Amino acid sequence: MLLKLIKFIVNSHIFLALAAASITLATQAQLGFQPQIDAFVAMIFLATVFDYNLHRYLTLKSIPESMQIKKNSWAAGNFSALKAVIIISFTLLVSSLFFLRVNTLFLIVPLATLTLLYSVSYLKNRWNGCWHKRIPGVKTVFLAFIWAASTAFLVSLSTENNFTNSDIILISFERFAFIFAIAIPFDIRDMEVDRKSGINTIPIAFGPARAIQISNISLGIALVIAINQYSEISSLFTLAAFILSVGITLILTNSKKLRALPCYHNGILDGCVLLHGILVVGSYFIQT
Repeated sequence: MLLKLIKFIVNSHIFLALAAASITLATQAQLGFQPQIDAFVAMIFLATVFDYNLHRYLTLKSIPESMQIKKNSWAAGNFSALKAVIIISFTLLVSSLFFLRVNTLFLIVPLATLTLLYSVSYLKNRWNGCWHKRIPGVKTVFLAFIWAASTAFLVSLSTENNFTNSDIILISFERFAFIFAIAIPFDIRDMEVDRKSGINTIPIAFGPARAIQISNISLGIALVIAINQYSEISSLFTLAAFILSVGITLILTNSKKLRALPCYHNGILDGCVLLHGILVVGSYFIQT
C-alpha cells in the first residue's frame, strides 16, 4: 500500500510539484521575507501537477505508440487516475487564482498560455520542421525559463515586500541555471524519443558526455551567482545551503550508477530540486 502511494505521488508529478513549491518558498527566503505557504505557492504546486499531467495525457492520446515508452508506463496503465488528477488539479488551480494579486495574474495568463501552446507544438507532426525543434537546446531553455519565471520572478509580484530589482534578476538567473542543469539528464533519457520526434536537444546535438559537461557548467554558473549574492556574513548560511545543494546535485547528475536506477529521473533528480528549496528555506530560519 505504501509503495503504491509513493509510486502515485512520483508518477502523478505531485512530488515534482512539491519541489516546485519548495523553490518558490526558497525565493521568498532569498528576497528577505519569511517563507510561507500562500495562494501563490499553492498555485505553483497545482499548476505543476496540472501542466505535467495534461502534457502526459495529450501525449498518450495523440501518439498511441508513446504508451510503450517506459516513462509513460504508469500513466498508460492508470489512465482513469491520470484524468482524475488533471480534473482535480485544474479545479483547485482555477480556485487559487481568485486569491492572487491582479498584477500577478497579468503575467500568469500569458505565461500559462505560452506553456500550453509550446507543449502542444511538440505533439503535432505538422510542426516537426519548426525552428524551435531544430535548434539544439530550445526545449531545455524554454523549460528552464518557465520554471525561473514562475518560481522566481513572479514571486516578486505576489508580495508587497520591498527588495531591489537586482535581487530578483539575480535570483531568476540563478534559478534558470539550476533548472537548466537538472533538465539535461532528462533530455539524455529522452534522446531516442526526441530524435524520432524531430526534436534536436543538447544530448542529441553534442552527445551525452558533453551534455553532462554543459550541465556541470550551468550548475557552476548558479553557484557563482549565489556566491556573488550571499558572500556577506549575514548570508553565509544561505551560501552554505547553495554550496551543499549544488555539490549534491553535481554528484547525482554525474553518477552513471545512479542514472541506471528506475527512480533516477522522477525521484532522485526531482528530489534535487526539492532538497534545494528545503536547504535554502532552512538557512533562512537558522540565520534569523
